[in-house]
Amino acid sequence: MRTSKKDAYLLLNLLRTVANLFNNNSFTYFCHVVVDVLIISISSLSELDLSRENSESAFAVQLAGERCGQTLRRLNLSWCPKLPRSVFLQTFPAFRNLRSLSLSHVDAVGDEYLAVVGVYAEKLEELDVSFTGASDAGVLCLFSPQDEMGNDNDRFGKCLLLRSLNLEHTHVSEAAVSAALLSLEKLSHLVHPDSVCAVHSALFENPERRFALTSLSSAGAAVEDFVLHSAIRACDRATRISINTYELMGPASLLPLTEAAASDLTHLEVTNLAGTYNKPSMQMCLGPVLTRHGQTLLSLSLVEVADVNLARTLTSCPNLRTLHLGYNVSYASSSSSSSSATRGKSQNRYPTNCLRVLEVLAFKDDEDGSALCPSKQDFLRLLAAPRLEKLLLTSCPNLCDEVVEETLRAHTFPRIASLEIHGCNNVSLDSLAPVLLGDNPLSDVKLMDCKEIHRKDIDSYRKRLKKARLDKAVAVEWA
Repeated sequence: MRTSKKDAYLLLNLLRTVANLFNNNSFTYFCHVVVDVLIISISSLSELDLSRENSESAFAVQLAGERCGQTLRRLNLSWCPKLPRSVFLQTFPAFRNLRSLSLSHVDAVGDEYLAVVGVYAEKLEELDVSFTGASDAGVLCLFSPQDEMGNDNDRFGKCLLLRSLNLEHTHVSEAAVSAALLSLEKLSHLVHPDSVCAVHSALFENPERRFALTSLSSAGAAVEDFVLHSAIRACDRATRISINTYELMGPASLLPLTEAAASDLTHLEVTNLAGTYNKPSMQMCLGPVLTRHGQTLLSLSLVEVADVNLARTLTSCPNLRTLHLGYNVSYASSSSSSSSATRGKSQNRYPTNCLRVLEVLAFKDDEDGSALCPSKQDFLRLLAAPRLEKLLLTSCPNLCDEVVEETLRAHTFPRIASLEIHGCNNVSLDSLAPVLLGDNPLSDVKLMDCKEIHRKDIDSYRKRLKKARLDKAVAVEWA
């Protein structure tokens, strides 16, 4: 049996409470019969999701420990702010057959919690402690024979089957992650801001070691080319790469990704560290990477990158599903920049692409109000995406009625579900109307700080939605 929520536990608690409030013997007997049935069904649970449960998580965890401790395989306690420490520490020993545990965003979680997991969860394969107070001492308890105080103890370190470990936004250092890589042979999914340096450190201990990681992330602070290169070569199964720029980054820094032995990338993120270093040029650093991995790349994120060539990107990556362009420094000019030449020919000049999610964010200049964003021709290229499901555009003056109308001649966004436009002052509701009122699954609309979209336009749009009985299906925000 499987449940995705805590309904059985809530009903069980409710019936017990109601039975105690009434003196009617027949009703009380009925409640207890239902309780018995629920207990029998609960005893065979294999999956329990208590995420975001505020009031009944303690009772549910206790009951699960009593009734289905041996059968439970997956337990999700993420975002449970009222999960008492004592309840978890006393109950968890019953869950000896757990394969997956999520404690994400539980403020109380710290090293003591992980120490208990390290003692009893011998079969655990997936652990998520992201956004918690976990630190090195707790993580080491998972796979090393030592307690949270660092004392040798053979009772700890039983989670040697871990293949997925999420340490995002914790206090876990590169050293502890390096130790995890050396101890956990099956670890393939690791979320940590600087797994690149952790891999490099592990190679000092065992230079011949190869790792099963499918993703790599570089925080950029202490990275040099040889560190990045060694990590990429030691993790030849990595299909997801996230790289922050570093001081000595140059045109050859990403070349190891183009080697024949490198795994085919599906996700690539390149982020400049808030102007700390020279912004990487797409032409110099990323061109060869896109050429090598373009056919398999599904997601691409470029933040504060220079010379972004969108024509080349879409041509090199025909299967791209998600494209995030964040505050990039410059975009390469189109080979053909005449706007008049585009009219009526967008469908021929800009072949359709496979984008499902498109996000374009641009900096706005406080002095003249201008912004660095893709050109009108580039927008026509990007929006030639009939399968687009989510569109987010911020401070893009080149998104104008002409571009929208030209795009709509080719398609009307039949799959769009979410549309967010912020600070785009050259687009009006009139040009967007075929999308906003079209035959599509649109459910989320946010039109914020756009000078050509006025309150009367939004009021009229809401009336039309109400007339079509779509006012409850579509959430509209405007400011």
